[in-house]
Order: sequence, then C-alpha cells, then structure tokens
Amino acid sequence: MLAYVLSGLNCYHNYRLDLFILSIDEDIIGYRDDSLEIVKRNEILDMEIQ
Repeated sequence: MLAYVLSGLNCYHNYRLDLFILSIDEDIIGYRDDSLEIVKRNEILDMEIQ
C-alpha cells in the first residue's frame, strides 16, 4: 500500500524520485513466500525489485 501511495505522489507531483521495492529473503522455507508474491505484484507500479 505504501509503495502504491508513494508511486502515485511521485507521478502526480513530478518529484522525479527513483523509487524501488526492497525485499530480503532470509532463506527460511515458507517464511516469506506470501509476502514475496505481493512484492512481485507491485511490479505494476514500475518499481524495480531489489
């Protein structure tokens, strides 16, 4: 949600910020699976996933 709002404000006000999504995988089986799927869906916002 925050990424969506920041992306919208960045475009609307032409802040020219270089926004990206940061996700850390701790390599614990099953721990991040759901949240990583949500992060991948946010590619719609044209934010690079790092």
